[in-house]
Amino acid sequence: ISNRMVGGPDASLSSFQGGAMGESWSDLDALEYLHEHGLAGKQGEDPWSLGAYVTGNKQRGIRDYALDRNPLNFSDVGFDTTGPEVHADGEIWNGVNFQVRSGLVAKYGDDPVNGGGRRWIQLVYDAWLLEQGDLSMVDARDAMLAADLMRYGGADETALWHAFAARG
Repeated sequence: ISNRMVGGPDASLSSFQGGAMGESWSDLDALEYLHEHGLAGKQGEDPWSLGAYVTGNKQRGIRDYALDRNPLNFSDVGFDTTGPEVHADGEIWNGVNFQVRSGLVAKYGDDPVNGGGRRWIQLVYDAWLLEQGDLSMVDARDAMLAADLMRYGGADETALWHAFAARG
């Protein structure tokens, strides 16, 4: 989905960081859906692990970290033993966005319809529509700030800046 939403119908994600964020957006969207519908954390798995049923690893699923335990910052690009790689570096954007979501949940609560998680995923989608295919994580941050300004009059600017600053 994100590959065509970003950059329009004739372009797609073309930068390395864009590819990493494309991997992340799939994770984020899926996990938010599971949380909104009360399906996360079933069968003893960490509710923020993705694809635990695939690997059998209930703490982190298919990624190096469950979102709620992700320590990665922007300065960690290339952290994996292979060096820069979109699947691994997408986890950086996962950590950043979990920080953003957590800040909005702290502000608005965790109601699946009107809470911070719903507000956050709306900003993710709105930001996609503002981004070019050759974007960086900094560009995506700026798009999310612009999305907040356009949809909510900048009501969450401080919470967004705190979250982005916390992750470098």
